[in-house]
Amino acid sequence: MATFSSSDVSGCLFLLMMIASHLEHVAACSCLPQHTQHHFCNSHFVIKARIKSEKMLVKKGYDAHNLQKLPLPVLTSAQRSYKLWVREVYKGHQFIAVGSHPEIVTSYYESMCGVADLEVGKTYVIMGLLTDTKLKFTNCNWREPWSQLSKHQRRGLRYWYEKNCDSCQIDTCGKFSPCGQQEKERAEQGDSCFWDPMTDQCHNLHSSCVRHDGGACKWFQTHELMTRHNCTRPIHKMPRHNHVIP
Repeated sequence: MATFSSSDVSGCLFLLMMIASHLEHVAACSCLPQHTQHHFCNSHFVIKARIKSEKMLVKKGYDAHNLQKLPLPVLTSAQRSYKLWVREVYKGHQFIAVGSHPEIVTSYYESMCGVADLEVGKTYVIMGLLTDTKLKFTNCNWREPWSQLSKHQRRGLRYWYEKNCDSCQIDTCGKFSPCGQQEKERAEQGDSCFWDPMTDQCHNLHSSCVRHDGGACKWFQTHELMTRHNCTRPIHKMPRHNHVIP
């Protein structure tokens, strides 16, 4: 384990104070809750991957191991890079291969929507975007430990989500965010499903919005959905204390 002198600690505290001062006017990262299927359809890639390593990236010509000598603009533009081992590809086969070891980057700071809580050695489902030939994601992109997915979410990843991306839309509205006229018209035309994230996690965990034989988009009726079984998981993006199924 690395050790640090008192001067190192003082230097780091000074840098943290500078960064905090620089970011005090930056709005905290906040993301509207969305159904997993919605996240899938709006992502460039969706993969199951094990985290191999993590490192800090700074602009070329600077040393990430010597933070005290980095200018403030370099520090605030720093990125976090995760090295992955891709186990399955659900979306994005054209630029990600099973068994490959790509890197995925995010802002180094959570206040700037950076993802800082993935653990080395654990396996996750990660969704994100391809930007400038790089895999990128933020706190607003969906990610979850593989062990925490329900069986219906796993089936959705492998089939139902992609099959219905072009035909059905999930409108997030309900008790605390009333549906607008556009959402109501879309539902009347049979092109969408309503989902209220504040009162109902059952549809997120145990169902997909699919186009039925009659032509309308409806929630797929699973046993768990009909019995409201195991629907009490609290609303969160990223549990921090879960084990992994290899």
